[in-house]
Amino acid sequence: MIDLTVRGFWGPRAEEPEQLAERWLALLGRLEELDGELFSTWVVGADSFDQASPVERSVPDLAALLRAGNDPRDAPVYGYLLTLMSRAPSGLAASVQVTGGAVTEYAANSVLVELYAEDLEEYQAPQVAKAPGMLAALADAWDVDQGEVTDEDLLDALDDTFDLANSDPRAGRAVYLSAGRWERLPQDPPGRATPTAHGGVVLDLTGPSGEVSTHAVLDAHRVLVDCGALAPRPTPMTRPQL
Repeated sequence: MIDLTVRGFWGPRAEEPEQLAERWLALLGRLEELDGELFSTWVVGADSFDQASPVERSVPDLAALLRAGNDPRDAPVYGYLLTLMSRAPSGLAASVQVTGGAVTEYAANSVLVELYAEDLEEYQAPQVAKAPGMLAALADAWDVDQGEVTDEDLLDALDDTFDLANSDPRAGRAVYLSAGRWERLPQDPPGRATPTAHGGVVLDLTGPSGEVSTHAVLDAHRVLVDCGALAPRPTPMTRPQL
C-alpha cells in the first residue's frame, strides 16, 4: 500500500483568486515536469475519475473554479479551497488540496499533495522517490514557511516519540524550511540540502530509491527542534513565515 503525504504551511497572505490561480498553475506545471504519467490530467475532486471532465489549466479557468467553489464572504478571510485529483495507468492516485489567500491569524494556509494506492507497494511506483522534488515544487509555487514528506508509519513514530500536535512542524522523508528557519540550522544539517526559489531549503533524508530510515528521521527531528528550525508557528501568526 502507498499512502504518502507532501505538505506545506504558511501564515496570513491576502491573495485574489487570479493570484492563487497563478500559483496553482506553477505547481501543476512543476509536478508534470517531475512525472507526466501521473500529473498530466487533473479533475476536480470527484467520486468517478473516468466520468469527470479534465480541468483547463489556465489562470482564468482556475480562478473561476476557486470563485465557484468558495463562499465569497468567507474565502477572503479563511482562504480559497480547491482540490484536484489525478491518476496514473498503474492505479496510483494523486490529489492536490490547497487553502490559500487566508488572512486569519488563527488558521494556516496549506498545500497538500497525496499519493495513494491500495494495491501497489512503494517499489512499484517510481513517483515515490520523487517526493522530495514534489516538496520543492510546492515550496517554490506557494512560498511556504515549512513542510515535509511523511507516511503513516513515520507520523506514528514521530507522534509517539515527541508527542506532537497535528499542527506541529516535523521532520520527514524530506523537510522544507523557509529562509528564516534555514538560518537557524547548524553548519552540518541532516540530509542533502537543496536551495529553493525563495531562499529556503529542502533537506532530503531519503536513499536513492526513496527509502528512508525511521531512526534517521527521528534524529533529524531532534536536531531541527533543538536549533529552532522546527519551532512551532505562533498563535496568532501575523506574517506568512516565521
